[in-house]
Amino acid sequence: MKKFIIIFLSILFAVITSGCSGKTEINETVKNEMRTAAKGFTSKLKNILVPNLKNGGPVKAIAVCADTAQLLTKNYAEKTKLEIKRVSLKTRNLKNQPDAFEKEILIKFDKMKVKNELVPETEVFETTEIKGEKVIRYMKPIITQTVCLNCHGDDNQINPEVIKLLNEKYPNDLARNYKEGDVRGAISIVKLLNN
Repeated sequence: MKKFIIIFLSILFAVITSGCSGKTEINETVKNEMRTAAKGFTSKLKNILVPNLKNGGPVKAIAVCADTAQLLTKNYAEKTKLEIKRVSLKTRNLKNQPDAFEKEILIKFDKMKVKNELVPETEVFETTEIKGEKVIRYMKPIITQTVCLNCHGDDNQINPEVIKLLNEKYPNDLARNYKEGDVRGAISIVKLLNN
Protein backbone atom coordinates (compact mmCIF):
# COMPACT_ATOMS: atom_id res chain seq x y z
CA MET A 1 0.00 0.00 0.00
CA LYS A 2 2.85 2.42 0.85
CA LYS A 3 4.46 1.70 -2.51
CA PHE A 4 1.17 2.48 -4.29
CA ILE A 5 0.79 5.79 -2.38
CA ILE A 6 4.37 6.81 -3.21
CA ILE A 7 3.87 6.03 -6.92
CA PHE A 8 0.53 7.86 -6.94
CA LEU A 9 2.02 10.95 -5.25
CA SER A 10 4.99 10.92 -7.64
CA ILE A 11 2.69 10.87 -10.66
CA LEU A 12 0.47 13.58 -9.16
CA PHE A 13 3.52 15.78 -8.46
CA ALA A 14 4.80 15.30 -12.04
CA VAL A 15 1.41 16.28 -13.49
CA ILE A 16 1.09 19.35 -11.26
CA THR A 17 4.61 20.64 -11.89
CA SER A 18 4.39 20.11 -15.66
CA GLY A 19 1.17 22.12 -15.71
CA CYS A 20 2.76 24.99 -13.78
CA SER A 21 5.45 25.81 -16.31
CA GLY A 22 3.06 28.18 -18.12
CA LYS A 23 4.60 27.37 -21.50
CA THR A 24 3.12 25.01 -24.04
CA GLU A 25 5.39 23.35 -26.53
CA ILE A 26 4.64 24.60 -30.04
CA ASN A 27 4.92 21.75 -32.53
CA GLU A 28 6.41 22.01 -36.01
CA THR A 29 3.01 21.59 -37.70
CA VAL A 30 1.68 24.72 -35.98
CA LYS A 31 4.92 26.61 -36.62
CA ASN A 32 4.75 25.73 -40.31
CA GLU A 33 1.08 26.76 -40.47
CA MET A 34 1.95 30.21 -39.08
CA ARG A 35 5.05 30.57 -41.30
CA THR A 36 2.99 29.64 -44.35
CA ALA A 37 0.28 32.13 -43.41
CA ALA A 38 2.84 34.94 -43.01
CA LYS A 39 4.52 34.08 -46.30
CA GLY A 40 1.20 33.75 -48.13
CA PHE A 41 -0.09 37.05 -46.75
CA THR A 42 3.15 38.86 -47.70
CA SER A 43 3.06 37.36 -51.22
CA LYS A 44 -0.56 38.37 -51.78
CA LEU A 45 0.14 41.92 -50.62
CA LYS A 46 3.25 42.14 -52.82
CA ASN A 47 1.31 40.76 -55.83
CA ILE A 48 -1.16 43.64 -55.45
CA LEU A 49 1.33 46.36 -54.51
CA VAL A 50 4.09 45.81 -57.12
CA PRO A 51 1.87 46.02 -60.26
CA ASN A 52 0.18 49.15 -58.89
CA LEU A 53 3.58 50.67 -58.15
CA LYS A 54 4.76 49.90 -61.69
CA ASN A 55 1.57 51.11 -63.41
CA GLY A 56 0.57 54.04 -61.24
CA GLY A 57 3.72 54.88 -59.29
CA PRO A 58 3.95 55.53 -55.57
CA VAL A 59 0.72 57.56 -55.54
CA LYS A 60 -1.23 54.46 -56.64
CA ALA A 61 0.72 52.31 -54.18
CA ILE A 62 -0.38 54.55 -51.30
CA ALA A 63 -4.02 53.90 -52.19
CA VAL A 64 -3.34 50.16 -52.24
CA CYS A 65 -1.62 50.26 -48.85
CA ALA A 66 -4.34 52.44 -47.35
CA ASP A 67 -7.37 50.55 -48.56
CA THR A 68 -6.63 47.26 -50.29
CA ALA A 69 -4.05 46.09 -47.74
CA GLN A 70 -6.50 46.47 -44.86
CA LEU A 71 -9.19 44.54 -46.78
CA LEU A 72 -6.66 41.86 -47.75
CA THR A 73 -5.62 41.54 -44.11
CA LYS A 74 -9.24 41.05 -43.03
CA ASN A 75 -10.01 38.52 -45.79
CA TYR A 76 -6.81 36.57 -45.25
CA ALA A 77 -7.48 36.36 -41.51
CA GLU A 78 -11.00 35.00 -42.14
CA LYS A 79 -9.68 32.44 -44.64
CA THR A 80 -6.88 31.13 -42.41
CA LYS A 81 -8.78 31.42 -39.09
CA LEU A 82 -5.80 33.36 -37.72
CA GLU A 83 -5.56 36.93 -36.50
CA ILE A 84 -3.00 38.49 -38.82
CA LYS A 85 -1.76 42.05 -39.16
CA ARG A 86 1.22 44.24 -39.95
CA VAL A 87 2.61 46.24 -37.05
CA SER A 88 5.35 48.85 -36.68
CA LEU A 89 6.98 51.06 -34.08
CA LYS A 90 6.73 53.90 -36.61
CA THR A 91 3.17 53.68 -37.88
CA ARG A 92 1.60 55.35 -40.84
CA ASN A 93 -1.85 53.83 -40.40
CA LEU A 94 -3.05 53.81 -36.78
CA LYS A 95 -4.55 50.33 -37.37
CA ASN A 96 -0.98 49.01 -37.46
CA GLN A 97 -0.03 50.04 -33.94
CA PRO A 98 1.52 47.22 -31.91
CA ASP A 99 0.17 45.90 -28.63
CA ALA A 100 2.58 45.45 -25.70
CA PHE A 101 3.82 42.02 -26.84
CA GLU A 102 4.33 43.19 -30.43
CA LYS A 103 6.14 46.33 -29.28
CA GLU A 104 8.53 44.27 -27.16
CA ILE A 105 9.35 41.97 -30.10
CA LEU A 106 9.74 44.88 -32.54
CA ILE A 107 12.26 46.47 -30.15
CA LYS A 108 14.03 43.11 -29.97
CA PHE A 109 14.18 42.96 -33.80
CA ASP A 110 15.66 46.48 -33.92
CA LYS A 111 18.32 45.52 -31.37
CA MET A 112 19.13 42.39 -33.37
CA LYS A 113 19.51 44.54 -36.51
CA VAL A 114 21.98 46.87 -34.74
CA LYS A 115 24.03 43.84 -33.61
CA ASN A 116 23.89 42.26 -37.11
CA GLU A 117 22.00 39.30 -35.63
CA LEU A 118 18.87 39.68 -37.77
CA VAL A 119 18.80 36.97 -40.44
CA PRO A 120 16.14 35.91 -42.99
CA GLU A 121 15.13 33.06 -40.66
CA THR A 122 14.48 35.38 -37.70
CA GLU A 123 11.06 34.76 -36.16
CA VAL A 124 9.44 34.57 -32.72
CA PHE A 125 6.94 32.03 -31.39
CA GLU A 126 5.44 32.29 -27.92
CA THR A 127 2.47 30.88 -26.03
CA THR A 128 0.58 33.33 -23.86
CA GLU A 129 -2.95 34.43 -22.98
CA ILE A 130 -5.12 37.14 -24.49
CA LYS A 131 -8.37 37.90 -22.64
CA GLY A 132 -8.19 34.57 -20.84
CA GLU A 133 -7.68 32.56 -24.05
CA LYS A 134 -4.47 30.57 -24.54
CA VAL A 135 -2.86 31.57 -27.82
CA ILE A 136 0.27 31.10 -29.87
CA ARG A 137 1.85 34.31 -31.10
CA TYR A 138 4.15 34.55 -34.09
CA MET A 139 6.11 37.50 -35.43
CA LYS A 140 8.31 37.79 -38.51
CA PRO A 141 10.20 41.02 -39.25
CA ILE A 142 9.46 43.03 -42.39
CA ILE A 143 12.73 44.34 -43.80
CA THR A 144 12.78 47.58 -45.80
CA GLN A 145 13.53 46.96 -49.49
CA THR A 146 14.72 49.55 -52.03
CA VAL A 147 11.22 49.81 -53.52
CA CYS A 148 9.82 50.69 -50.06
CA LEU A 149 11.86 53.91 -50.00
CA ASN A 150 9.51 55.45 -52.62
CA CYS A 151 7.06 55.98 -49.75
CA HIS A 152 9.11 55.26 -46.61
CA GLY A 153 12.47 56.89 -47.37
CA ASP A 154 13.54 60.43 -46.53
CA ASP A 155 12.10 63.53 -48.19
CA ASN A 156 14.85 63.47 -50.85
CA GLN A 157 13.80 59.97 -51.93
CA ILE A 158 10.04 60.52 -51.89
CA ASN A 159 8.39 62.32 -54.80
CA PRO A 160 6.92 65.71 -53.69
CA GLU A 161 3.48 64.64 -54.97
CA VAL A 162 3.70 61.54 -52.78
CA ILE A 163 4.78 63.63 -49.77
CA LYS A 164 1.76 65.87 -50.29
CA LEU A 165 -0.61 62.89 -50.47
CA LEU A 166 0.96 61.25 -47.40
CA ASN A 167 0.63 64.49 -45.43
CA GLU A 168 -3.05 64.76 -46.37
CA LYS A 169 -3.95 61.10 -45.80
CA TYR A 170 -1.74 60.49 -42.75
CA PRO A 171 -1.19 63.70 -40.77
CA ASN A 172 0.49 61.72 -37.96
CA ASP A 173 2.72 59.67 -40.27
CA LEU A 174 5.85 58.32 -38.57
CA ALA A 175 6.77 55.78 -41.26
CA ARG A 176 9.50 57.73 -43.04
CA ASN A 177 13.29 58.06 -43.04
CA TYR A 178 13.87 54.34 -43.35
CA LYS A 179 16.97 52.97 -45.03
CA GLU A 180 17.25 49.77 -47.01
CA GLY A 181 17.67 46.86 -44.59
CA ASP A 182 15.92 48.59 -41.67
CA VAL A 183 13.19 46.76 -39.76
CA ARG A 184 10.05 48.34 -41.22
CA GLY A 185 7.80 46.38 -38.86
CA ALA A 186 6.56 42.81 -38.60
CA ILE A 187 3.86 40.38 -39.59
CA SER A 188 2.04 39.44 -36.39
CA ILE A 189 -0.13 36.33 -36.15
CA VAL A 190 -2.26 35.08 -33.26
CA LYS A 191 -3.69 31.54 -33.19
CA LEU A 192 -6.05 30.19 -30.53
CA LEU A 193 -4.32 27.20 -28.97
CA ASN A 194 -7.35 24.95 -29.39
CA ASN A 195 -7.72 25.72 -33.14
